[in-house]
Order: sequence, then structure tokens, then C-alpha cells
Amino acid sequence: IEKLGVVMDDEFKLYYSELSKYVDAYNVSEIYIKDGAVENSRVVFVSHTMKFTNIDTPLPGLATFYLLKNEDGTYKVYVNVDDLDEETRQFVENSNISDEAVIDLRNKINSDYNALVESNEELLALISEINQEISNAIATARANELNAQAQEQGQQEPQATVMEKYVKANDTVNIR
Repeated sequence: IEKLGVVMDDEFKLYYSELSKYVDAYNVSEIYIKDGAVENSRVVFVSHTMKFTNIDTPLPGLATFYLLKNEDGTYKVYVNVDDLDEETRQFVENSNISDEAVIDLRNKINSDYNALVESNEELLALISEINQEISNAIATARANELNAQAQEQGQQEPQATVMEKYVKANDTVNIR
């Protein structure tokens, strides 16, 4: 990922690593690009569908990236807006709520997603199960990492525990 110029913190790397265990394919359907906060930068909105393993229906989604051109002509790709400085982060967030084309794209994707999960309770249950499994795997990896760090430093193991919590939504919930 780093070789491609993608900037992603460890938590996002872990999340996408776990998510990849459940996703068979991504199909990009639309890309919207607008100028970024500074010269030679872009905000990129990618409309896509994700095909999960054991789920026949591809789910729509929208990913936002921030691209910043390096001196050598390559781009640094920011996946998480929290990795950006405050001014640039605010610019990206404002683009999400003020650009009419982005608003329309987001509304269409949300509408398509909601229609799919409202018409198929089994689909919603599978998505919830996948999200829970990803959360559990991330929590376990974090706990293992903390334990390994403590052992390296000769400290007593921290009391990191993995908690499982299941909830049931009574209304429509968008899970991304």
C-alpha cells in the first residue's frame, strides 16, 4: 500500500485487511473529481458496489479519497480524512455537504442501499454479522498487539479484553 502512495493509519490497514476476507469484488460505477484545498490536489468520490462472500446481492457504497501530487508527479492518496491537516479535512468534509453533485451521488447510494436492506432482512443480518466479526478481529488484534508490546518491555500483561456485543436495530441502520 505504501508503494502506491496510499496514506493509511494502522487501524485502517487492519480494518481493510479484515474486510478483504469477506469481499469478493469491487465494481466502480462512477468517479467524481473536484479540485482540492491546495494546488495539485483533488478530492475523489468513488461510487462502487461491493460483492461480499456468501451474499448474492452487491451492495452500493461511496468512498472518498484526497489526492495530493508529489514533486515527482505521483500522488499521495489519503484514505482517511483524519490523516489530513485540520484545514484540508474541513475542506473535504465541506465538499461532502455543499457540492450538489456529491450530495446527489450520496443520496442515490443511500437510497439504493436502504432499499436493498429494507427488502431483505437476511441481507441485513449477514451484513451485521460480517461487521461484528470484523470488529471482533480488530479488537483481538489490538489486544494481542498490546500484550506483545508489554512482553517486549518486560511489563506485566495489560488487562486487554475482547468484548462481544450484539444489538438489534428497530429502524433502518446504514452500516458501511
